[in-house]
Amino acid sequence: MEEQNNAAAVSSIDRYAAIILALDKSGSMSGKQALVYQTITEYLRMMAKLNETSLDFEYRVLLLTFDSAVNVINPDGQPLPPQYLLEMFEDGDYVCSGGTSLAAVFRKIDSLFSRKAGGLLEHARKGDAAPTVIYISDIVPTDKQTEYNSAKKLLLSNRYYEATKRLCVFLGPESKRSAAAELVGSSENVLAMGEGDQNLEELLLPILWGSSIMMADGSHISGEQSSGDLAREQKERAELGKESAENLKDFTDPLELEEELKKLFKLTEGGA
Repeated sequence: MEEQNNAAAVSSIDRYAAIILALDKSGSMSGKQALVYQTITEYLRMMAKLNETSLDFEYRVLLLTFDSAVNVINPDGQPLPPQYLLEMFEDGDYVCSGGTSLAAVFRKIDSLFSRKAGGLLEHARKGDAAPTVIYISDIVPTDKQTEYNSAKKLLLSNRYYEATKRLCVFLGPESKRSAAAELVGSSENVLAMGEGDQNLEELLLPILWGSSIMMADGSHISGEQSSGDLAREQKERAELGKESAENLKDFTDPLELEEELKKLFKLTEGGA
């Protein structure tokens, strides 16, 4: 009996939730370079801490940066536990300059959601949590329009991509918000943080954490939870994160601030 229990535990721990982070590092993002890098490294630390105590599955991350081309931080091109990426992702890997080839990003992500060799679904099982795709970008491409449209059509017609959880932390102009919404399936999956947001530094991490860390709660590759349900969950968590982050600005005592942050992240973890 004990051997059977151990076997079940190993099988349970072997499940994972893949998170694909696509970070824009084009020249138009240069003013946010330090902020995005610091946010993502802290985000990876938080996921690593969750993995330490999880009995059901672990988070694994595939980290992409893009300018005029796509750069894959993971050396094997497959999702890795976040603690390993923390050792690999250096500030020199996120230097903002050059153009923005969203077409290259679309083609790369389309290839990931394939059951062909090397794709994320090659070894996917029914019990695995549905993958999450998170973009941090201003969605201002420098591609030729025909190339952009062709690559976008290819990605949006990928039925596995359509079944993912998707989120865009949108740092661009209002005129590009609809393009961000199309990419992630709904305007409710777009967390807009424009140039005029004076609290960007305080809000980015809580919003990203509160809206995108979702436990394996039935949202599996088998499609048990609808995209509409996911959108509503993401919006609720984003609003929770933003409200909590706004409250943090009133704290000046470092110890009080630390305690409030602990409450915030405990709450978002428990509700995810």
